[in-house]
Amino acid sequence: MSTTELESRIEQKASEYAKSLGMMTLKLNVKGQSGWPDRLYVWNGHVWFIEYKQYKHTLRPLQSIIHSQLTKLGAVVRVADNLIDARSIINELYNLRP
Repeated sequence: MSTTELESRIEQKASEYAKSLGMMTLKLNVKGQSGWPDRLYVWNGHVWFIEYKQYKHTLRPLQSIIHSQLTKLGAVVRVADNLIDARSIINELYNLRP
């Protein structure tokens, strides 16, 4: 794992992995609303959000607020700052039952 790997590269590799498992993934770009997680993943009746960060980087304040709001509404939101963690999150989703 490279600690200097860019967020976009981690997201790209993780999303390719999720697609290889048969998951649907959608890059989020919510017009007029900043702070949303980077990706939405759908698998086996479950929907998860993943925010990708560069290694050791943290959420911006608005991202923390949006993630908290989503969580309070019952959504699953995770943060990954490296490919190993991203794959672990995706594997967790993959192993859920409907």
